[in-house]
Order: sequence, then structure tokens, then C-alpha cells
Amino acid sequence: MMGFGGGFGMFFGPLILIGIAVFLVYILYGPNERKTELEPRTIEKAPLQILDERLARGDIDQREYEEKRRVLEHG
Repeated sequence: MMGFGGGFGMFFGPLILIGIAVFLVYILYGPNERKTELEPRTIEKAPLQILDERLARGDIDQREYEEKRRVLEHG
């Protein structure tokens, strides 16, 4: 009889090592914040472009569109 220590270590030892290896691979190559730097940055839309899109979607009517456009253009 090998006892508790020998059987436990012989069975779970390799599993623990494999688990550690998988964890390290995930840490090194898994999703992280550095990958977001490689993604193209979104270009901020101009206020008039946003206003045009709101009119096109029907969020605002023509009267409200003209009022807001006047404010944006003339301050």
C-alpha cells in the first residue's frame, strides 16, 4: 500500500501542473486591455452630424431640428 500521500500526489500532481500551465497561457495570451489599443478608435461625431441622424431616425421633428441647428451654428 502506498498510503495517502503517494496516491494523491501521483494522481493530482500532474492535474495541478496542467492547471497552472493553462492558467499561465491564459494570463499571457488571453483577453486583456492591451488588445484594445490595437482596435481602431471611433471617430467622434460632430454635433450637426448627430442632429442630422436624430432627424433621420425621427427622434425630433423638422421644427426642433431647425431650432437646434440654429443654436449650434450661431451659439
